[in-house]
Amino acid sequence: MGKIKPEADNGGFSGSLTQRIVKALGVFAGVQSAGMLCSVIRAKLIAMWIGPAGVGLNALLTNALEVLSQLSQAGIRVSAVRSIAAADDGHERTGLVTALLRWAMWLGSGGAVLTMLLSPFLSLLTFGDYSYSWMFVVLAVAVLASALSVGRTAALQGIGELKRLATLTVTAVIISTLLAIPLFYCFRLQSIIWVVTLFAVVQAAVFYIDPYHRRSVRTDLSHRQCFRIGMPFIRLGLVLTLSNALTMVSNFVITVFLNRYASTDEVGIFQAGFAIINNYMGILVSALTVEYFPRLSANIANRRRSEVLVSHQLMILMNLLVPGVIMFLIFRSQVVWLLYSADFMDAVPYLTFAVGGGVLRMVSSCMALCMLAAADSKAYMLTELGSAFTGLVLAIGGYMLGGIAGMGVAYLLWYALYTVAVWAIYRFRYRMKVRTRALRIILPGLALIAAAQFIAACL
Repeated sequence: MGKIKPEADNGGFSGSLTQRIVKALGVFAGVQSAGMLCSVIRAKLIAMWIGPAGVGLNALLTNALEVLSQLSQAGIRVSAVRSIAAADDGHERTGLVTALLRWAMWLGSGGAVLTMLLSPFLSLLTFGDYSYSWMFVVLAVAVLASALSVGRTAALQGIGELKRLATLTVTAVIISTLLAIPLFYCFRLQSIIWVVTLFAVVQAAVFYIDPYHRRSVRTDLSHRQCFRIGMPFIRLGLVLTLSNALTMVSNFVITVFLNRYASTDEVGIFQAGFAIINNYMGILVSALTVEYFPRLSANIANRRRSEVLVSHQLMILMNLLVPGVIMFLIFRSQVVWLLYSADFMDAVPYLTFAVGGGVLRMVSSCMALCMLAAADSKAYMLTELGSAFTGLVLAIGGYMLGGIAGMGVAYLLWYALYTVAVWAIYRFRYRMKVRTRALRIILPGLALIAAAQFIAACL
């Protein structure tokens, strides 16, 4: 790989990394905590006032929105951050930001129109008839709003305005949650589609009224110039869209399979466990990677610096994960009751096994982001294609053999295989390695988590 070279290391580079990462973690831990609290409130209200059917419908619509958003946004959230962070000067950076915001509008508008046109098909695919077509027409508004939000989020992340990004994000989440509460109470099951759309619209509105983005754009660029400037990150983004959408489609197919093969209640049970692993544990990795990925993109040409970045990220991640996961396994039943209700206790066996997969997902993501930072679209696409197919087959097979608990085992096995694949690419394609100091923390940490899982499964 010509883009990753073994240049000399800067002695001060390694020493300042921990301080930078912890500072970024401190900023976004508060944001993610506020978001988690609001997510807990929403999930608890749905579970109490609507029940598993409400959680299941929320999962179906949320997954559908994620798939449609991935397809319509052309991967600009990642590819544009990479381009902006790696820009050589401020003039080039503002041009990229301007192009990004224009492309976000174009892509979001196209995605919204496509969603409306496909609404009958999406209703038939998801629910087995055409009576829910109107929900996907409403969801088209969320598709457009989501694209606008992603454009501004990527711009702020790329230029390093993390505190502003954090403030806007937590503001949008709090406002959305406050508006959602009366909707849940008054309209119950019928409120789900409106709340899903509400969250996307409020986030877009909060980012749009922020005056900062007006100071970071150039008014001298025509639509044609923006089209040309944005094409490099759009080309990479299209590859990312294809690979990332495969994972989203895989998750969507799993929920549809459960809805058609079992029941909407079963979808709700699975989604409760899946959300705890992916959303609540993902809070940690989101807080860490918001600063990590732009910095990795800016230093990916230097192999030694990239190794230092990855190793530091892994060490901090494992130091936070090990005690957290062990405590989670001890109190997993109480966590389910707190976040949802007693009706969702069937998700506990899923969590016992899947939590290990969540840890491996975080570990592998630190190395997998090197593919995106290096714009190695071929390796990333093939890896994600294999991952999505493996996850889908394992999840369906796990449910057929062991129900919801079997899906937890499948999730653990899925990310064990994915971690091996990503490590092989990291080691042999990029000729990088995880440093010995990091391995002394990672390997014992994984062993402790595995032992805790075994004990929890036997109790």
